[in-house]
Amino acid sequence: MKRFIFIFVLCWYGTNIWAQTEVRGRVMHDTIPLSGVHVLNLYTHAITTTDANGYFTLKARERHTLQFTFVGMETVYRVLTKTDFGFGGLNITMNIAVNQLDEVQVSQYRKLSAQELGILQHTPQERTFAEKRLYASKGLGIVSILNTLSGQKKIIKKIVANEKNLAVAQYIRENMSPFLQKELKLNEEEIDILAYFVMERPDFHDLVRKKDNKPMEFLLIEAWSEYKKLADTSIKELEN
Repeated sequence: MKRFIFIFVLCWYGTNIWAQTEVRGRVMHDTIPLSGVHVLNLYTHAITTTDANGYFTLKARERHTLQFTFVGMETVYRVLTKTDFGFGGLNITMNIAVNQLDEVQVSQYRKLSAQELGILQHTPQERTFAEKRLYASKGLGIVSILNTLSGQKKIIKKIVANEKNLAVAQYIRENMSPFLQKELKLNEEEIDILAYFVMERPDFHDLVRKKDNKPMEFLLIEAWSEYKKLADTSIKELEN
């Protein structure tokens, strides 16, 4: 009988330990679920993104620190507690960032503009696909009212910001990888982590727009040091 109880307790304990190796949750802004939010475990470097309904699953344990990043939103950090692994999971609320980011364009080919052809006498503002949708949604009348009421404009604004952030991350991966591999000895996964870590920062948006790689090298070195400190802090919290 004692042996049976011991085996039962051991199995129960093992099941609970296993269950706490994954955390589930949802990320929202107000009442809107956020799709494509990057969720990073600063302790293990495991990373995932939220689905179309804002849900995510990530390997983690109690006292690990999760970082939530999304273009146009303030970055959120969450130290996991025992209750986060419960039935209700983790509920994260993100707020719109105060900073308004400048447009970032990463283009490979030169295009003839309407201005160069003599059709326009002024320089038109370049817009991404999502920005064109946002511009169209600002029309007058009942269509604009319905867009506002439905929250469509809020969602499109987030898509615009996300496009800009992802453009920065893509530029870093494509243009700064040789430097990061040589100077910081980063592998491909670590370069991705660093790119996502800094992609919301206005100074990186400005440098990418100018394609000014030299000062970006110094900023990336500082950002990697900052990231490592956050990761080390998370490790120390876990050990304590």
